[in-house]
Amino acid sequence: MESTEYYKELAAYIKEHDLEKANRVIMQELANIFVKKREDFIYMLTNAGLDANKDMTDGQLIDLFLDNVHSNKKLLLGTAFLIAHNNKVVSFDGDEEISESGLKATHKVLYNYFDAHEYDNFDSENYSNAVAAIAGALGAGAKLGSAIVEKKGLNQKQQIASTELMGKKAEAKQQLVQSILAQRQAEQAGKLAKQESIAKNKKIALIIGGSLLGLAVVGFIIYKVKKGK
Repeated sequence: MESTEYYKELAAYIKEHDLEKANRVIMQELANIFVKKREDFIYMLTNAGLDANKDMTDGQLIDLFLDNVHSNKKLLLGTAFLIAHNNKVVSFDGDEEISESGLKATHKVLYNYFDAHEYDNFDSENYSNAVAAIAGALGAGAKLGSAIVEKKGLNQKQQIASTELMGKKAEAKQQLVQSILAQRQAEQAGKLAKQESIAKNKKIALIIGGSLLGLAVVGFIIYKVKKGK
């Protein structure tokens, strides 16, 4: 099965256990899809239950994605699927198909990079209810105090995780924005180069056409002169 450049690069960093570089590869590929298929990126957001539309700015769409990617399982899976859909591999039969292992690898990197597991296992409301139930059943201040200390430690852990997550999201946003800008600049440069090439070809055609017309006129004059003699 023939792999794409995206999967080759992603696999290399996964093999090195370099989560940051692996996620950077994903962000760059996502930016590529964002530029070329913006409507698909928007559909990915709406399909995950988010309020997105084509009138939103690039910055608003990126922020909406990053604000929810850590806690929205459907968005996490949708991102991996969108990338897999745009990086179909060639099977042994010669047909293009989505790489299941590639999809899982992308999902795993996103899941770990954005600490999604922290939000899978933590529910503050249920935790508070459990603490209250234990305290009521035991009727002992000492036990309640122990539970409060435990919750405080958990809250501190969540605060640290939240700060780290904010840093990761800021880095991911920078990577997305830079990749999108670079690709749009490249597209613009390509369009300008194409326009210049067309203008140059027209100029050459006009010069050649003018030269041929001039030769035709000269030939006609010579012909008339010879005929007059």
